[in-house]
Order: sequence, then C-alpha cells, then structure tokens
Amino acid sequence: MLTVVEKKTIEKGKIMHMTEKAEIAHQFNQSELTGMTRVTQWNVDCGNPRKPLGEADHRNVRHQMGLVAEEFSEAAVEIDAFNIDKVKAAKELGDILFTSIEAIRRLGYDPNVILNLVCDSNDSKFCSSNEEVRKALNDFAHQGLEVTPRGTDSGLIVFVSTKNQTVKEKFYPEGKILKPAGYFKAEQAITEYDQELQGASHG
Repeated sequence: MLTVVEKKTIEKGKIMHMTEKAEIAHQFNQSELTGMTRVTQWNVDCGNPRKPLGEADHRNVRHQMGLVAEEFSEAAVEIDAFNIDKVKAAKELGDILFTSIEAIRRLGYDPNVILNLVCDSNDSKFCSSNEEVRKALNDFAHQGLEVTPRGTDSGLIVFVSTKNQTVKEKFYPEGKILKPAGYFKAEQAITEYDQELQGASHG
C-alpha cells in the first residue's frame, strides 16, 4: 500500500507529464491556428458556452456585446488625436477584435466566414473590367455625383467623391469611396449564409 508521500509524488509526476504534453500541444496549435481560430479555441478551453453553428446563444451574446462595448470605450480613451500611445491603443483594438470574434460565434456564425463575406462586400466597391467601369460611370452620372477614378495596387479601379457634395439629401465628403452599380451589401450574403446553416441543421 502506497504512503501519502508516495501518492503525492506519483500525482505530481502525472501533473508534470500532463503539463509537458499540454505545452507541446499548445506550441503546435499556436503555430497551426490563425488568430481568429485561436480566439474561438481560447473560449472553448475556458469552458465558455458553445452552441452549434446556426444556433444563436441569445442570452450569452448580450454579455459578450457588453464586453465589446467595454473594450471599445477603453480603446477610445487610449486613442487621442494629440497624444496616442500606439502600444496601448493597439492592445485595446486587439481586445475589440478578440471580443467581437467571440460575439459573432455566439450569434451562431463562423467568424472566418463572416469576415470573408464582409471583405467580399467591400471588394465589390472596386471595378475589375472596362464594362464594370462603364456601368459605374453611367450610374454615378445618373445620380448626379461627380466622381474621380483611382487605380489600386491590385490593378482595380475605385471611384471617390471628387469634392464635398450633397446629392438627394445625402452628403458625400471629398475622397469618400463610392459604391458602384455592382456593389452588394454584406447583409445579403450573411442572410444567405444563415439560410444555408438553418437548412443544414434541419436536413
């Protein structure tokens, strides 16, 4: 029969072995995971509520949104136009990203998918062909907007407001990136994604 000391020694050895395995796994995971996936994994490891994709966690998402608002307020304090501490500001903005990613997951969505859909929507503000440029120019002329085309490093064309102007009671400041005829809202794509998730969950 083992003595108390022997039991504690064995238990300590088990804990040390588990710790070594955890350190190896942690190092491997950190090198393999993207920042966004690491946020999700962190919340899983902390035992935070997790529902299947497509199912919103209404109760806990309110709490998470409160954290987002808290981090936003802290970031606003650090970001002063006349005295910016860029290290603290970067940390607070990182916290906004961190809490926002988990808020999206608690809404029942994959944060990577949502970010890509938002990027797709923003990318649709660019024109990639002569035909798209022609349609955009015709559309802006029809709206009565004075626009200036700009080339991008990617070889695309983006249109900006030539000057401060108000058209149909909407103000467009000089340099504002404008939405061409081919622009689509991210909400439309997210709605389609949500419908796919709902269909998969009921299939």
